[in-house]
Amino acid sequence: MTNTNKIIAVGIVLIALVLGAHYFIPNSDISLNNTTPVIPPPLEASFLPLEAQSIEKGGVTITALPRIAEGADRWEFTVTLDTHTIELSQDFAATSVLRDEQGGTYAPLAWDGSPPGGHHREGALIFAPITPLPQTIILEIRDTVDGKMTAFEWVLRTAEKSFNTISSAELAGMLEKKDFFFVNVHIPYEGEIKNTDAFIPYDTIADNLDTLPKDKSAKIVLYCRSGRMSEIAAQELTRLGYTQVSHLSGGMLDWKKNGYEIYAR
Repeated sequence: MTNTNKIIAVGIVLIALVLGAHYFIPNSDISLNNTTPVIPPPLEASFLPLEAQSIEKGGVTITALPRIAEGADRWEFTVTLDTHTIELSQDFAATSVLRDEQGGTYAPLAWDGSPPGGHHREGALIFAPITPLPQTIILEIRDTVDGKMTAFEWVLRTAEKSFNTISSAELAGMLEKKDFFFVNVHIPYEGEIKNTDAFIPYDTIADNLDTLPKDKSAKIVLYCRSGRMSEIAAQELTRLGYTQVSHLSGGMLDWKKNGYEIYAR
């Protein structure tokens, strides 16, 4: 073998060694025996779109903002208090409470924020999550001035439709053996169906609960001229906890169309 051929052969061997080292020798920074799992970065929580609320009372401005995500292991309410007149000395963990529309009461797990004292305080009230997700929550914080509760309310989800819609024929049959409270909610007055028990404007029905049966499981039937006002009133009564609410589809127009009588005062 000539010297030239020897040089070429040595060069080929050297190139092969370099390429082999690059492709087959593992990087010294990577351990082949490393069994530590790769943990992806945490996903940003999908918080409910709730807005901050502020209340000024006795020279103190309180602002509260819920940080609530379905499936989270805790709920947080960021709270800020500002004043120029008094010492903010309350223990928030002991003077705050969370309520839902079913009457449930929940004490905070902790207050994560500034200690008592001073004219400015901020931090987070931490609660265990409420399951299933309630429709409405109310955060109450006891006031340092008069000892009364300051309340913040948020709607977390809309109420599911849980009232009945009945036809004119169904109502006629029900009136033959009447066992329900019958309410005309139409405004202005445009007539009535026989055996009506009360006249309550649809948009003030929540202010006239004393006119309705005290038992929220009592049967209540609502009607109006076309059915729209009675549907709105039925939704409101359902939201307020009434469990057997019905309204007349098509209202008095449908009632008259099907041959039933409308009376006038």
